[in-house]
Formats: sequence, structure tokens, C-alpha cells
Amino acid sequence: MLKYISIICSLLFSFGVSAQVQNPIKWDTKVEMSSSVDGEILFTLSIDKGWHLYGLNLPDGGPKATSITFDKVDGVEYVGTLEPSREPISKFDNIFELNLNWWDSNIEFKQKFKLSSPDKCYKLQGRIEY
Repeated sequence: MLKYISIICSLLFSFGVSAQVQNPIKWDTKVEMSSSVDGEILFTLSIDKGWHLYGLNLPDGGPKATSITFDKVDGVEYVGTLEPSREPISKFDNIFELNLNWWDSNIEFKQKFKLSSPDKCYKLQGRIEY
């Protein structure tokens, strides 16, 4: 009987360990206003050693590219495209057999926007996929 309890406890422990979720990339987001109607959304990413974040533009047949999409909000115009603080690393990937790009250390992205009214409160939302 003790033998069976030992096996059951070992199995429960191994399931508990495998259920842990790793979060190797941490996102911090803030908004900075340069005037009453002009601003930027800043995304600061901390990437753990040994991990990487795929680039914004990848070829078909490879991994999912990183994307940040913003919900449409009346009175908010997003200006330009998402800008990384530096270029990604570009290399041939033997697994996908494609030229891919990624960041393997901390990176910052910014998205400029313009408000139609400086006196109104806006709620900026979106989705990050990576």
C-alpha cells in the first residue's frame, strides 16, 4: 500500500511541475505626451537570457511574427507604424529553413498617436501576439 501512495505522490508532483508557465518576456507599457494632442505608447520588453522575440515581419512558412494591434478609438489617430528601438538580428534558421529575424535582449517599441481633443479622456487598448 505504501508503494502505491509513493507512486501516486510522484505522479502528482511531476504533473504539478510540468504545469508551471514560463514568462521569459516581460512587457511594460506607458504613454508619454509630447503636447496636449501628440503622444507615444512605449513598450519596454525585458527578455530573459536564452530566449528571443521574433521580428515584426517574417516570411510565410515560419513562426508567428510579433504583432501589436490597436483598437480603433474615436478621436485617436495612430501615426506611422510601430517602431523598434533597434534592428533585429537576422539569421538563417535551420529548423524553418528560412531567413528569420528576432531580438534576444531587451528592446523598446513605440507607436505615435494624435488626439482630436486635448480635453477628452481616451482609453487606448490593443492586443499583443508573439
